[in-house]
Order: sequence, then structure tokens, then C-alpha cells
Amino acid sequence: MQVLVACDDVADLIVFRRLFRDTPWNVVAVRSGTQALAALGKQEFQAIIADDDRLPDMGGTDVLGAAAANRPDALRILLVRNERVPELIDAAKGGLFQLVARPFFAKPVKDLLVEHASALVSKSAAPKDVTLRTALLRGEGDLTDAPSPGRIAQRRILLTLAELVEARAGYSSGHGARVGALASVLGKEAGLSGDDLETLQDAAIVHDVGEFAIDPAVLRTEGPLDEEGQRLVQGHVEASHRIVKRAGLPPALLLAVRHHHERVDGKGYPDKLHGELIPLPARIIAVADTWDALATDRPYRRASQLDHCVNELAALGALQLDAQLVHIFLERRLYDLIDWSDPPRPGVRLA
Repeated sequence: MQVLVACDDVADLIVFRRLFRDTPWNVVAVRSGTQALAALGKQEFQAIIADDDRLPDMGGTDVLGAAAANRPDALRILLVRNERVPELIDAAKGGLFQLVARPFFAKPVKDLLVEHASALVSKSAAPKDVTLRTALLRGEGDLTDAPSPGRIAQRRILLTLAELVEARAGYSSGHGARVGALASVLGKEAGLSGDDLETLQDAAIVHDVGEFAIDPAVLRTEGPLDEEGQRLVQGHVEASHRIVKRAGLPPALLLAVRHHHERVDGKGYPDKLHGELIPLPARIIAVADTWDALATDRPYRRASQLDHCVNELAALGALQLDAQLVHIFLERRLYDLIDWSDPPRPGVRLA
């Protein structure tokens, strides 16, 4: 069964990929309304999910309106902010789409798809009643307010910058997006919320942009680097710091980027900070960054198996990473957020 997801938030797409991994639903992700309409014209979908306000070129209601005309029997789901529900309830009652209110939409979306799949299998009609499912966030943070258009635009710019650097380096595509998603969920578990959590994710996305200043041949070196190669690679943190500073990003973000390669034993770089002198966001990014390095292909080695990644991260938690953060990350299996074999990319099938 085919489900089309139209959303321009990389972290959301990662969640969808994990959510439907072990289901009959084959997920196709697009990051604009234009891409969604093109996909609808090319193949059949049994379900279409569109975000109300996180597409760059049109609203999710427009996407689902077109889907209703072209795929009248498909389940149509609109992801929507709570405050938008009163405006959209009449359209939902008219059968244009089902409403799923933010914040955390993933579980109710899956429930709707399970119901729809059962209806298709039994050859009965899909449920006709209006469904409004609002899931409460776990934890203290109140994230019911959607980001402003300016905030959304800033996040897209940061993701694009990271993707450009990764493309130049020629490996680890999606690294910034994955580290950003993992750092965000680890930060939430560590007690961060609101602007602090947003700043952490931004810093994690752009933590390696200074690699733009390194010869790609050095980054693609197979085998151990010599002393000069190590010096060049280590220099990327200060280059990243200079780039984000010139962009006028907040001081907390600058510190997180600068110090994400420090070690709790004081043997990291660039400033040899140790223990809790390393800013918490930098320690969080270090855990997420290390996991991604272990779990994805690099020029000098293939990705490690899950059990090896777990053992390696646990060992590093007793040496160079924050032991408590590593414990949280492994005990709560936060790494399950991402399917490492298939990082999400614009317009690419995720299944």
C-alpha cells in the first residue's frame, strides 16, 4: 500500500520512516506541494498526508483538495496546528480530509492508516466520521505553537547549507539532518525545551559546515590520516564557528558548534575543555555525531552493525563522551528514530 507524505520538515520525515517501517505501507516523501502533485499524477496512493503549513509553495489543504479530485477513494490526512482546527472543521466534516492536530501527530496518523488498511482489505468503506486526534506531548515542554514563517525559513537555510557541504565532501549525505534529529530528541530527554531545544537542533544541523574549507580529497581519505591531515580535519570546528558567527546566530549556538569535539577527559579540541565545562548542547551533539559516525558508511570503513555501535558508544561514554547522556541515549534506544540505511532526502522514496 502506498502513502504519500508531503512535508518539508526533515525530522518529521525521519519519524514517518521509522513509524511505518514494519507496516504494509510503502512511504514516499516529498518536500513541496509541486512535488506532491507530480507524484499524484504518476502513481496510485491509498493515503495522502500533507502538512498544513510546512510546505514551501502551497498549503496542505491545496494538496489534499487536488488529491480529493484525483484520488477520491484515498485516505487524506491534514497535519494541523491546534489553533487552525476551528477554521478547518467544516472541510473535515465535508470529507475533504481527516484532521490530526499537532504537537505529536505520528501515532494518531498510524492509527488512521491501520483503520483504512483494514477497510480496504475487507472491501468496506473507510470510516466516514470526522476524526480529530490530538496527542499530548510527553514531558514538560509545550510545543503547540507552530514555528513562524521566518523560523521555518531559517531552518531550511541551515539544512540546505549542511547539504551543500555534504555534497562537496561527497559522503555522509544527510549527516547534519540526522545529527540534528538525534540531538533534538536527546536534548528533550535531557530536559531542554523551547528556544534552547531549537538552538540545539540548529547547532547540530550546521556543526560541520566548516568542512567546506577542507579539501574534499582529505575528507575522502581511505585509512588513517597523517598528522597534517588530522590538523586540517580538526580545523573544521573553528571554521564552522566562524561561519555561524558571521551568520549572526545566537551565542549558545556558536558555543555548541565550537565545542562539539571536546572530550570530557580534556583531550578534545579546539580548547581542551573537560567535564561540565563543555556546554551541554555541545556534549549532546557529540553523542549524536559519534553515533552517526559509527552507524553510517565512511571512506575509511563501512557502517557498523547495531550491537557494535551500542558497545562502542557505551565504551566512549566512559572515556570521552558525557556518560549520563550516553546512558539516556542507549537505555531509551533513541537511535531507533532513524533508519540508517536510508536517510531521507528531498523527493526520494523512503521505503
